[in-house]
Amino acid sequence: MSGTLPTNPHRKALIAKVHIAKTQLGLDEATYRAMVERMTGSTSTKDAPYSKLVDLVDEMKAHGFKDDGGFRPSKRPDVRKIHALWGELRRAGALESPTKAALRAFCANQTGAAGAAKDPEHLTPAEARRVIEALKAWADRRKEN
Repeated sequence: MSGTLPTNPHRKALIAKVHIAKTQLGLDEATYRAMVERMTGSTSTKDAPYSKLVDLVDEMKAHGFKDDGGFRPSKRPDVRKIHALWGELRRAGALESPTKAALRAFCANQTGAAGAAKDPEHLTPAEARRVIEALKAWADRRKEN
């Protein structure tokens, strides 16, 4: 064997999840490397055994990492923009409830689909523009205060 770890088809996804968790938890590089080494015996995820990476993800979940189960960004630029603006408002503390359900309710409210939640992915391009403009206006009002 040439010193490489056996390949696991899920290994890359698990390493990506570790890096997402690092960002989500706001870990600085030194803290992150110390956690990786403590949990895997290596300072790099690429050198860690798969089973130790699983343990590392579990440890990060214990510290507050919220695993969304494989979220895939939309292929539609307007829907990605809606999510980006929603995230900006969430980070600014402007949202009372930063959940997917709240975003769907906001989309329904902006598009006149009263009483029914509307996923951004199912908006027409015109409806998506309306939602984007409403989110931009909300962000602008937030910046003025």
